[in-house]
Formats: sequence, structure tokens, C-alpha cells
Amino acid sequence: MRRNLVLLLALFLPTFVYWLYIKLEQRRTGMAATQPWWMVAPWPRLAVATAATLAVMLVGMTLLNGASSGGNYQPAQVIDGQLIQGHIDPQPGR
Repeated sequence: MRRNLVLLLALFLPTFVYWLYIKLEQRRTGMAATQPWWMVAPWPRLAVATAATLAVMLVGMTLLNGASSGGNYQPAQVIDGQLIQGHIDPQPGR
């Protein structure tokens, strides 16, 4: 759940920041928009900003997830009708 929320934040953060910027500029200048913000938005720049934000978030989640990088992964198994969850066996000597 947390991972999904972080990914959604990474996807929508640049567009939200742009929308907030437009609203603050309209308030500061006292002018109303002649066209809706989505019709004049710089979509290529927003797409690049979204991709960059998403990449930074994915790298950060990968590096900072706290999981051990050593060991052998044992996938989930069904033994005698009992589900044994997947886990990581530590490497000998660690």
C-alpha cells in the first residue's frame, strides 16, 4: 500500500506543482485565465518532470527499503497442505 501511494505521489506531484504555480500566479496578477490550465500546460515538460520524479522515487525506494541484499531467496511453498511463506535465508558467515 505504501509503495503504491509513493508511486502515485511521484506521478502526480509535477502536475500538482504546476497547477499550484498557475493558481498563485493568477492570484498575484489578479487575472483570470482565458483558457483552462490543461489546454495551455507545457505537457512535454510535465511528462519529463514526472518521469524524472518517478525515477528518483523508484531508485530511492530500492536503495532505502532496508532489505538485506545477502542470502538466498526461498520462494513460497506448499508442504503437506501448509503454505510456507517465501523468505531469505542468510548466507553462511554473515
